[in-house]
Amino acid sequence: RISRDEFKSIFRPDAPETLKSLLQTLPDDQIAAIFTEFDTSKDGFVDLDELQAALERVGKPISKDRAVEIFTLVDVNGDGRISRDEFKSIFRPDAPETLKSLLQTLPDDQIAAIFTEFDTSKDGFVDLDELQAALERVGKPISKDRAVEIFTLVDVNGDGRISRDEF
Repeated sequence: RISRDEFKSIFRPDAPETLKSLLQTLPDDQIAAIFTEFDTSKDGFVDLDELQAALERVGKPISKDRAVEIFTLVDVNGDGRISRDEFKSIFRPDAPETLKSLLQTLPDDQIAAIFTEFDTSKDGFVDLDELQAALERVGKPISKDRAVEIFTLVDVNGDGRISRDEF
């Protein structure tokens, strides 16, 4: 699955830090303008085809499967379309918290499957190397420093490994 931070990184090559600071200060009218550009049907929603086409227009073409992953993440209520509010949530400074709450609503079997994919050593924990390797496998390679930053956020108890509960 793709995270909201990964989705944000699609828009600028020097993301995530530059993008994060930019998006945290992006005024609502600019977010609305971006939404309007994505919503080519002018029905007040962005559908899957509009999302994929918009990313292609900004020079970031993606596969249909990748578009579905992104769309599913952003379409919080699962109605098959991205509302203006769902779209705006991508640009909120607390987007990682929003993602956390979204992940908490995933069925346990889906969370377990994702965790199992990350836990390549099959020891019941995800370590820093496994996290970095998993992100690389899904086409989002990150630096060791960035991996440490993400790992530290997820490793709530600070024991140097991510348990399923922390995940």
